[in-house]
Amino acid sequence: DNLGNILEEYEYDVFGKPYSKDINTGKVTNLKASTIGNTRLFTGREYERGLQLYYNRARYYNPELGRFISRDPIDISDDVNLYSYVGNSPVSFVDPMGTEKKAQAEQFRIDFIKAYDDYLEIKNKIYNIGGGYDLGFLIFPPDKKQELKLEFELKESIAKDLHYKRNSFNTLYVPENVNKLDMNEWVKLPYYKSVLHQKTAILHTPNSKFISLDGHQEVVYMNNGFLETDVEDIGTYNIYSPLENPILHNKYDVDTYYEWGNGPNDSTNKITRRLKF
Repeated sequence: DNLGNILEEYEYDVFGKPYSKDINTGKVTNLKASTIGNTRLFTGREYERGLQLYYNRARYYNPELGRFISRDPIDISDDVNLYSYVGNSPVSFVDPMGTEKKAQAEQFRIDFIKAYDDYLEIKNKIYNIGGGYDLGFLIFPPDKKQELKLEFELKESIAKDLHYKRNSFNTLYVPENVNKLDMNEWVKLPYYKSVLHQKTAILHTPNSKFISLDGHQEVVYMNNGFLETDVEDIGTYNIYSPLENPILHNKYDVDTYYEWGNGPNDSTNKITRRLKF
């Protein structure tokens, strides 16, 4: 109400089926009639109690089935596709638990690890630890050298392209200001674990870095509290958690940053990226 008191409380299953929850005991029961005339339930959508359906502006949704049951309105583009919002296959294209992006991220990590390992393998055949040509490579005949160079360029391109795509898996909501960051989902790291995100920070006003609870996702805020958006300092997606797997994190997340930066528009180079200030 206008005083902030809870008048009615609800619970939902993963498909959005509503239940009533007693505000005093917390007991969950089948949905009861609203004493205050409330019609908005799951995700704030209108719920037709008689039909037990949600009205999502243009379509009806059945929480028992976990799917929409009506086609797109005729004035929506691609209306010959009855369910264009799910590729005309509402039964196949479902993600009730919201895990599809997580599954994609897991597969991405597998693909990236293989690609980077393949890149390191061919790189080690050509270059020594100092970055110059390895003696073994130098004694190869010219045609063998050219073959190895072409293989190196291909595998570097594959690994680099995947490296630049990693940040698409930073999917947790991040507000513009750090004061609104949900600290139930993020952990603030000490400065010494944030030194690679200070390239554009003003001297003596360091950025602050946070990681998700699983260690994969990052977000960086400037000293003034606002979200860091410069590609040189943004929070990136980790293949391995810096807290749980620091050695593998250094190999697949830090070393790759040294190698290629955060993206194709990153203005730093291999030398400046290694300067920790």
